Order: sequence, then C-alpha cells, then structure tokens
Amino acid sequence: MAQDELQVVRARLGSYFDRDTSIKDQCVVNAMCLSLADVRMQTGISKVVVVASGDSFSITNDAPPLPIDRPGQLVDTAETLMTKLHTCHKHPGHDGFDNLICASGVAAVNAISNSARVITGSGSTAMVQKYSVGRPLNDFNEVKAKVNGTRLDFELDKRWTDGDFDLSAIEAKVRSLGVLLDGVNLSFKAS
Repeated sequence: MAQDELQVVRARLGSYFDRDTSIKDQCVVNAMCLSLADVRMQTGISKVVVVASGDSFSITNDAPPLPIDRPGQLVDTAETLMTKLHTCHKHPGHDGFDNLICASGVAAVNAISNSARVITGSGSTAMVQKYSVGRPLNDFNEVKAKVNGTRLDFELDKRWTDGDFDLSAIEAKVRSLGVLLDGVNLSFKAS
C-alpha cells in the first residue's frame, strides 16, 4: 500500500470505518469479504471459520487458493487485495455488498493492523506473506504446510480498537449481507 494511502486510512479512520459501531467487528466483516465473494462466485467453498481473541483474529476458508502472481487475470492477486484501497470491491463476487462493508476491503483492515499474514495453498505446500501496517514485509514464500484454502491473520493496532469482539453481532451482519450460505459451514469462535 502506498504511504499516502496508508496515512489516509490511519488519519481518517472515520472515512473507512463507522465510528458508531465497533471497529474491531467491522474489521472482521471487511476481512471476510474475500470468503463471502468466493461463496457468491460458487467456487466450491464449504467452510469459513473466524477465530477472534484480544486484538487478533483469523479467517480461514477452504476456497481455491488466492492467486499469487497472475497478471491480467479476472481476480487480483492476494498482495493487491491486501494493499490497494478499493481493489476489493472490484472483485467480481463483491457486487451488491453495502458500502460500509468492503468500502475499501481487506486493505483498510491491513492498514490498521500491526501485523498481518496471508497463507494460501492446496495440498502439502502453501504460500505465505507477512505485512506490517499495511506493507508487505517480504514476497510470498513457499512453506511446507497442509493448507487447503486461505487463512488471513490480523493483529489490530490497539489505538484504533477497544472492547471485545462481538461474534454474534459479526455473524448477524454477515448473514444480513444477502449472501446465500446454503451448504457453507460458517463458524465464529473466541479463543
């Protein structure tokens, strides 16, 4: 994410997150937009698991791995989705999400996170990339790991959040988005 975009999110938080509701909860829903887009696009996704604790949360799904390097393809690469504002709602599965959900997508969540990580793969190897305050710390690296899908991990900056995650409010918001979740096991857990 370009430095000026980073500063915009952090300096004008109210433009990207509704200050009248929990920023923590909004971050989870924004970061779930990639999984929900996979559901809409009928990619074969069958489960989405959200685990939240303290200022950290993870979202794991069993969708096909995010593209790492596919120039010219319909879906942007994982790094682009994590670092470019407004790229997320150009994703073909995001059509119809309300403006506060995925207004700037997962990139805005990444911008206010002390650290984040993407792990995506299929089979016995996966690709991993780490971020700090929205910026990639390294290129994607291959690791030996049994991953079938994608996991996004975020540790939010305490300056932007307070209180606990409200998993029932998050689930209610996700279910209100109008995404047909038939056949998808959606679970929310506190750790």
